[in-house]
Amino acid sequence: MAAHFTGGFAEPPIESAAIFRAVLAAMSRPGSKVELATGVRPPSPLSTETAAVLLTLVDADTPLWVAPDLATADVCEWLRFHTGAPLVAEAEEAMFAVVTSGSPLNAVPAMSIGSADYPDRAATLILQLAQLGNEPTHELTGPGIESVVRFDTTVLPAAILTLIDRNRTLYPLGIDLIVTTPGTVVGLPRSTAVRCLETA
Repeated sequence: MAAHFTGGFAEPPIESAAIFRAVLAAMSRPGSKVELATGVRPPSPLSTETAAVLLTLVDADTPLWVAPDLATADVCEWLRFHTGAPLVAEAEEAMFAVVTSGSPLNAVPAMSIGSADYPDRAATLILQLAQLGNEPTHELTGPGIESVVRFDTTVLPAAILTLIDRNRTLYPLGIDLIVTTPGTVVGLPRSTAVRCLETA
């Protein structure tokens, strides 16, 4: 059997519901690490966590852009088969995009930020990381945060930090960010403000 036919959810309704709850919890509590357990087996270099999030959130009605360092033939075929999502060549055409810290991120600012009439049409960016740091460098404030959350941004690419800072000026428009790491998912929705601890 071809590799792209296997490795998806064994019980899609149950597993996708569990992943959706994890992502929802992460987006509701920005900066918090939420456990994300999954048995999916995507082709490398797509991580199991990123794959599970994509299987849950992406479908035939959500154009997907995959950064070149992730877009191997096996990954693209796997995503097409398991999600049905149209894979687009330009990030600006996507409702979802997936990147790594090593991806070329110059295309990210062109992604949809929504509009005044339809802010819900903003794009979502999924950032796949090997790990998150444990030494807080910034404070997060905004909806879902009781006072402040301290967060280590040292492993986030500069382009992602710029995007987060731009979100603060655009809200309620902007790009939502989901960060996946081994065993966890972290949400940084467009409503989250990020301030360096040195100047907070």
